[in-house]
Amino acid sequence: MSNRKGTHEGCDKINDQFFKIILEPKDAKLGIPPVFAQKLSAMHDLNQGVLHNRRTNETWMVNIERKKNKMSFTKGWLEFVAHYRLMEGDFVTFEHIGEMQFNVRIFGNTACEKPLQPPLKEEVPLLPYPTSANSHQLAKRGRGKQCYTNSLPYFSKRMTESYFKSFPRIQIPIDFAEQYGLFELPRKAVLKDELGNRHIVNVSCSSEETQKRIRLGCGMTTFFNTNNVKVGDDCIFELDLNAKQHNQLIFNVAILKHRNGSNIYKHWGIGL
Repeated sequence: MSNRKGTHEGCDKINDQFFKIILEPKDAKLGIPPVFAQKLSAMHDLNQGVLHNRRTNETWMVNIERKKNKMSFTKGWLEFVAHYRLMEGDFVTFEHIGEMQFNVRIFGNTACEKPLQPPLKEEVPLLPYPTSANSHQLAKRGRGKQCYTNSLPYFSKRMTESYFKSFPRIQIPIDFAEQYGLFELPRKAVLKDELGNRHIVNVSCSSEETQKRIRLGCGMTTFFNTNNVKVGDDCIFELDLNAKQHNQLIFNVAILKHRNGSNIYKHWGIGL
């Protein structure tokens, strides 16, 4: 997402718009009506689209998938859904303004444009990682149950002795990396700790199907030492979606400290 605004005067555009009723918010793609898709295909062959929300002055990038006569918004759509808290029955209009760019308006079940809302914060059980940015299961903080407040996609790692050997590496789950396009980002990542310090670490990856992997490597020892990470601690790596839009790989790292058989949750505000 970015706040850049652009004009599209003189660009080829369809003097029309379409709407979609959200039936399943967790769907990873949104289909463009076939008749509208045919018009777009006749004018543009771009594989990336832009959604402009003039009300919030925000811009979102989404991939365009083309299969035969069908066209859909794919990667980036779930982040859009999560950010605007789209629910079943919500109504979204898409006005084509040139190339693959659209002005969007969002209406709720009141038939009125949805009011602006503060950033989403959810209490969720501590999980290895959600299957999508939208898949968190709401849970109340219960006695003896460790919960984690989060609104961004993340994965977590329980620190074992193997992470403190000569060259520690953090394996990023493959399906997480594929879903959020991490293989396409630079081979350097920034880990932002609770004090706002930034630690640069190397990213090593292999895209071969038989040995597909992506890891955070050189630089992890310094991060562990600086933040006093010990065996038994849980590290949660939150992906900064705004940085990703600018082709940067940044994780905000939360640490659940393990002391005397219990975890002490240390967390800070998300964002840069």
